Amino acid sequence: MKSDFHSRSVAARFSAAASTYDQFAKVQQDVALKLMRFLNDIPKPDRIIEIGCGTGLLTQLVSDHFPDSNIEGIDIATDLVEIARRRFAGNHKISFQITDALTFRPAAPVPLVVSTSTIHWISPLDELFLNVSRMLSRDGRLVFSMMIKGTLIELHEARKRVAHDKPVLSMMPDTDQVLEALNKAGLMLKDRQEETIQVGYPTATDLLYSLHNVGVTGGGISSSGQPLSRMEMAKLLTDYAECYASKDGGVFATYRVLYGVAIPREKT
Repeated sequence: MKSDFHSRSVAARFSAAASTYDQFAKVQQDVALKLMRFLNDIPKPDRIIEIGCGTGLLTQLVSDHFPDSNIEGIDIATDLVEIARRRFAGNHKISFQITDALTFRPAAPVPLVVSTSTIHWISPLDELFLNVSRMLSRDGRLVFSMMIKGTLIELHEARKRVAHDKPVLSMMPDTDQVLEALNKAGLMLKDRQEETIQVGYPTATDLLYSLHNVGVTGGGISSSGQPLSRMEMAKLLTDYAECYASKDGGVFATYRVLYGVAIPREKT
């Protein structure tokens, strides 16, 4: 039941942000572009599953890289998927399903599963990777990027200072947790890279506005279940501006990203 509630919450938040997602998803676009280098040495797959296809940002990049491959994108956010369907209308090699990655099964195992800026939203993580291992053919690969612990650390620290009695419900997984979940699923990382990205925003208000417009705010990672009062929110914005001012003006926020290529363990 907890997993179902979490999935419905994620779906609702990202659907609500569908019309503004592409405009404000600059970090996610950058991460998707960087993920593509991990596909350079992969043989051309006939079929690809994309987990968390959203509006089709990664779908477009993968399709350009593998123009002859059939791509099936899945996502639980209805409004995001509708945008992706319109974007690729008429392309019979690309299709989309509104479904949960924890339970989705392709018609047959595939040689490649890709995902960007999505896996950190899916819980439980070990169940996701177990299902991915079932999607993959014996020589298949999971190529992914995900945010990890340390992402938006400044916002979490500011919140603790101004509303210590309203801690967030959960944290993004760290690398060790990802490795453990992969191992439980019979997968291992063949290649990995971690990156720290610092992004500037004109003000703390602009940061929160940007996060809201990509569906980040309101979930377990950013919410305690108890909304901040107006006074607490004002204190948060002031605290953030004072503690995380960037040298060239404005404020900054940190994103921690894990890029990985995972394969079935027996392929070592």
